[in-house]
Amino acid sequence: MAQEQGSGLENLVKTKVEEKLANITSIIEAKETRSVSKTVKDVAAVMLPGLANIIAVAVSTAVSSVIKEFNDRLESKTAEMQRISLLNTFENDKLEQYSRRESLRISGLEEEDDETEEVLEAKIIELAQDIGVKIKWNDISLAHRMGRNREEGRPVIVRLCHRKKKNEIVINKKKLKEKNRKVYVNEDLTSLRARMVIVVKEHEAVKNVTTRDGSILAWLNSGGRPVVVNNPFDLHKVGIDSPDWRKLNLDHLIKC
Repeated sequence: MAQEQGSGLENLVKTKVEEKLANITSIIEAKETRSVSKTVKDVAAVMLPGLANIIAVAVSTAVSSVIKEFNDRLESKTAEMQRISLLNTFENDKLEQYSRRESLRISGLEEEDDETEEVLEAKIIELAQDIGVKIKWNDISLAHRMGRNREEGRPVIVRLCHRKKKNEIVINKKKLKEKNRKVYVNEDLTSLRARMVIVVKEHEAVKNVTTRDGSILAWLNSGGRPVVVNNPFDLHKVGIDSPDWRKLNLDHLIKC
């Protein structure tokens, strides 16, 4: 765009200078000073291209500078809008995760035909007792299955009345593996946090990953205390400086 403007300005300058020199030559010829007129034409022939180029380059440079400054401001504004949009998304995610603070997601729990809510709750109570956590009917706020039918049973979302009971189950869930039960208990994470867990687990610098009250805890191969990840901006703590926004399903907010 700047080159096109520079070319147009160069042609315009050449035309104007040619017109001006033509006027000067006409005046000189009218006074019958042919030798002088010839000199003016010779000088013009030599100076015109260089003069026009100098003027055109100067103007083109100025125009390019203005365009670059405008583009830089536009890119800066776009980057700031993206940052604000991401921060809003992260704040909404934080609030959504808080609303799930007493909830668990259970996978692999056998499902029966025409399973009632009471039957499902009984299975949850039996599962908790199997890992040493005592809960009663009135400890369960709600329980339901979700998603499409699966051979191993649809996942279960259970909300407990007290976070303390939920945390007890999370702490003792490792006993399921010791008992060779193919049932998996995890905190009920938002879709964004569930994707971040996968991203963190796949990173070569990470040794182990778990969650606690919605926060992702990652132990690194280098040792030390676990690092806490609550949003994609925290991924640098595990060595991910440039998140894969597509994997996090946030690429629609990032325009490269």
